[in-house]
Amino acid sequence: MKSTQKRIAKINSEILQIGKSIKESQEKLEALKKEKIEIENTEIVSLIRKADLSVDDVAELISDLTTVRKSNVNKTEAQTSEAAVTNSFLKGNDNQ
Repeated sequence: MKSTQKRIAKINSEILQIGKSIKESQEKLEALKKEKIEIENTEIVSLIRKADLSVDDVAELISDLTTVRKSNVNKTEAQTSEAAVTNSFLKGNDNQ
């Protein structure tokens, strides 16, 4: 019975140590993520300043990029849809 209690106490101690280690790792991960974002933001601001862009210029560029991306996604979706219809049609003709 005593050996069982010792084993349980040892396991509980290990659980606590691992839990503490996990918590420290999670805190370190969050700190690294924040640091990465801060470095990226600094880089972005530096690029914008070098390009001598105003806030309005940046907003317009982002808006234009978003519009282009949405347009490309819509084209891709339309092409995929068209290909599916064509394949379906061709498969239907193969069965005849």
